[in-house]
Formats: sequence, structure tokens, C-alpha cells
Amino acid sequence: MANFLDSNTGDLVTWMKTKSTITSLVGTDTVELGNQCRLYADNAKQGVSLPYIVFIQAGGEAYHHHGGVNSIRETVLHFYCYGATDTVANTLVEAVKTELDALQRVTIGSTWVEMTLTDIPDSGNDLEPASDKRRYWRRIVTNIVHA
Repeated sequence: MANFLDSNTGDLVTWMKTKSTITSLVGTDTVELGNQCRLYADNAKQGVSLPYIVFIQAGGEAYHHHGGVNSIRETVLHFYCYGATDTVANTLVEAVKTELDALQRVTIGSTWVEMTLTDIPDSGNDLEPASDKRRYWRRIVTNIVHA
């Protein structure tokens, strides 16, 4: 479980990089050679091209029982899907949502995932860092119960 959210080799990232519905949209990362897709924890790499995904851990909790804390965790993640157009950002967030919604009662790597709950995406746009080019984003909030 400790390796679930590692930004390079975590079970969740490794699993997402095997999903062609996602990797077909975000392609191969030209900044960090060797990655199979542009999927980042906390911040995108500087100079990365659109589209890409950034996920942020926004909270979570450990489950308790009469004997104390057990190994089950609920992790709250925000997935931001960025694109050069609103359509691209929407297509990407729908691909992420579809894959996460299917993540029910399975083992990915060494992590057991009991269930995943996703909310309805919200959206916005802003300027790319150090640029006057607009980028569009869609965010989906996801709760993942895992051990």
C-alpha cells in the first residue's frame, strides 16, 4: 500500500499507464524520456506539451475497527486533465473517469482496490505558465478505497 501513490512507480500510476484509452490521448512524454504518458503527481513538468494529466492527493482517512486502525485507506484524489481545447480536456477526463469507474474489487500491483467513486467533472481555463496561450482543464474528484 505504501507504493500506491508514488509519482513514478506507484501502483496507481503504473496501472493508468497501461490503459490505452488514456495513453492514446496523452502520448509519450518528451520531457522525461521513458514515461509512457504525461501523467504527473502535484505539478506537470516544465515545458510539457498538452494534453496531460496532473493528480493531487486532496485528503483521505484510515479506517478503524474495534481493534484499532487497519490497512484500509480511503484516498481522495483530484485529477486535472489539461488540453489545448475544451473538447480535448473533456475527452481526456472522460477517459480517466471511465477507467477509474471500472476499478472495483481488483488488485493493481500490490494494492487491493475495493472501490472507486468519481464525481461529475468541473471545468475551467487559464494561461499556460510563462505564456499567453490558453489551456483548458477538467477536474474529477475521486475517492479510492484501497489496502
